[in-house]
Amino acid sequence: MAWIKSSVLGFHIASGFLSLVTGFAITMLQKGIRKHSRIGIVFTVSMGITCVSGLLLSFIAWNPFLLMVAIFSGYGLIHGTRSMKFVKGASPSLLDKVVFYSSLSTHVLFLAYGITMFTQHGFHLVALLSILFGLGGLSLNASFSNRLFHPPSNLLLWKEDHITGMMTAFIASVTAFSSTSLHTVLPGIITWIWPTILLAPLIPIWIRNERDKNREGL
Repeated sequence: MAWIKSSVLGFHIASGFLSLVTGFAITMLQKGIRKHSRIGIVFTVSMGITCVSGLLLSFIAWNPFLLMVAIFSGYGLIHGTRSMKFVKGASPSLLDKVVFYSSLSTHVLFLAYGITMFTQHGFHLVALLSILFGLGGLSLNASFSNRLFHPPSNLLLWKEDHITGMMTAFIASVTAFSSTSLHTVLPGIITWIWPTILLAPLIPIWIRNERDKNREGL
C-alpha cells in the first residue's frame, strides 16, 4: 500500500505543479488566442490528473480536505471543458446531467457534514471548510444549471460557463497548494481563503469583457 500511495502522490505533486504554472500563464494571456488554447489543454490534462490522484489519495489515507478540493475542482473542470464543446454546437448530454446531479448531491453532503460537525463539536476548521465548500459547490451548480437544462440559442454564452468552471478549478488548485505549503507562514484559515479573495473577482471581469465582445460582434 505504501508504494501505491507514494506513486499516486508523485503524480499528484507533478500534475499539481504543472496545473499551477499553466493556470497562472493562462490568466496572463489574452483570451481566445491560439497560445491560450494550447496552454489550456495542458492545464486541463494536468488538472484532471491532479483531481483524480487527489481523490484516490483522500481515500488511501482519509483526508476530507483533499476530497473536497478534488470534487469541487473536478466539477468545475469538467463543466468548463464541456462548455467549449457547446460553444462549437454540441448539446448537453445525459452524462453532463449525471455529473451535475452527482456534484449537487456531494455538495449537499459537504454542507450537511459541516453543519453536523459544527453543531456536535463546535467551531473548527473541518466544519467551516465543509460548509464553505458545500455552499461554494451549490453556488456553482446554481450558476451552471440554467444553461445546462435550458441551452441558450446564442452559443457564445457558453463561454461564460467555461470561464467560471476553469477558474473554479484553478482557484481550487491554488488553494490546495496554499493550504499544504504556506501553512507555516500564514494563519490556517487564511491559507484556504486568500486564493478565492484574490482570484474570484477576475471571473465577473472576464465575463463582462466577453459580453462586450459579443455585443460588438453583433
